[in-house]
Amino acid sequence: MGQFISIETARLRPSQDFLKEGTLRFILTCISEGRVGDLPPSPIVRRGEGQDLIAIDGHNLVAIYDLLGLRCGVYVADSPSDFLTPEMADSLEGIESRNRDLSEKFESAFVDSCELANAGLRSFNDLREKYPYLESYARACAHFEAPRIGEAELARMLR
Repeated sequence: MGQFISIETARLRPSQDFLKEGTLRFILTCISEGRVGDLPPSPIVRRGEGQDLIAIDGHNLVAIYDLLGLRCGVYVADSPSDFLTPEMADSLEGIESRNRDLSEKFESAFVDSCELANAGLRSFNDLREKYPYLESYARACAHFEAPRIGEAELARMLR
């Protein structure tokens, strides 16, 4: 059975080579405005090689947490049938599509992550480097016209 854990984003590997600007904007705006309850649900990951975990769903949220240097709460699935249940989810909204993604992408996420690593994309920092505005929190806030808040407040808010 899967479990929720908090992890350093450096231990997470992407399984896709793109991020969605609109989703990044939404996440950063929610954080900057203190609306953490509106953030997308915890990313879904699976075990990779060694201690690494591979993102199946939630790449944009992990990328923003990586940008901020914060730990990220994730759901570690041990199999394609390790579905989220209503008791485990922050909300029921989207639980069916998240479970479908888990089922459909569990195996391919591992293969995709290996292919990305062979192409030089081994971390969320590597993925963020494709987007110049994700070089720093200040630059991301300027790009998305989001209010900037202090590091202490960020850490307190996103624990």
